[in-house]
Amino acid sequence: MKTERKRNRGENNAKKLPHTTRSERAEEALQESEERLAAAIEATGAGVYDHNVPLGPESYHSERWAKILGYKKEELPPPERFPKWLYEQIHPEDLPKMQEAYSDFIEARTSAYDVEIRIKDKAGDWKYVKGLSRAVARDGNGRVTRIVGVMLDITERKRAEEERARHLHHIKTLYEINVAISSTLGFSE
Repeated sequence: MKTERKRNRGENNAKKLPHTTRSERAEEALQESEERLAAAIEATGAGVYDHNVPLGPESYHSERWAKILGYKKEELPPPERFPKWLYEQIHPEDLPKMQEAYSDFIEARTSAYDVEIRIKDKAGDWKYVKGLSRAVARDGNGRVTRIVGVMLDITERKRAEEERARHLHHIKTLYEINVAISSTLGFSE
């Protein structure tokens, strides 16, 4: 009898084991997926943000998002002051472009927010950043109510593009001078 009870208890435990194992496997798979996502985001150097529209207290900006601008996360203004603060950091020449892109995105005239702007960092220097957002929730009219996105520091790339443009301009100028001198001296091209 005792052996039979032990065997029955073991059978009951065996019946629970697959459920627990499936649950544990699902939890492990979720954790692995989250770790992969975190590693991928870290590899890109992207700062992540997630917030409702309009911005509310549940808004999220990652530590990396703040670091791109030279801040610690706790130094960022609270959600009620964040939009005004952010607009004040954007280069005046880029503000209209950013506002138009954001408005088009929120009003569902575009499917994504994708803009490159200059933004002032904590030290007062201009950084080039690329903002990419997608809507994760919309209201009945298609208007965005929640966004998730990333901000990338593209300063080095933009400076390299500017340097390349300067070099090309210099080469073009030298070529034009060469053509003018050759023409003056009677040499053909």
